[in-house]
Amino acid sequence: MLAKIAEPSGNSKQPAPASEWRGLIADGVPEGARNSVLARITGYLLRHHVDPLFAAGLVQSFNATRCLPPLTEKEVAQIVDSICKRELQRRQANGGW
Repeated sequence: MLAKIAEPSGNSKQPAPASEWRGLIADGVPEGARNSVLARITGYLLRHHVDPLFAAGLVQSFNATRCLPPLTEKEVAQIVDSICKRELQRRQANGGW
């Protein structure tokens, strides 16, 4: 079982280390990185089966408190919507929810 867990999953992306996520909380997200960080957070939440509406609220809150300066609510909603569509396509391609 341990050997199976240690095997690469075929996905070349490695999860972000905890220190990276913690840095986003401590340091905030500067202009130029906001869109990609919010997309990553959204994707992370959806991949872990967090309800999409709850995930959207969390991402909006993160944007308001940690993005410097924050994006508009409409911009964040567009990012969340885009990632939701991608996640839905991924799940459908993998046999459903």
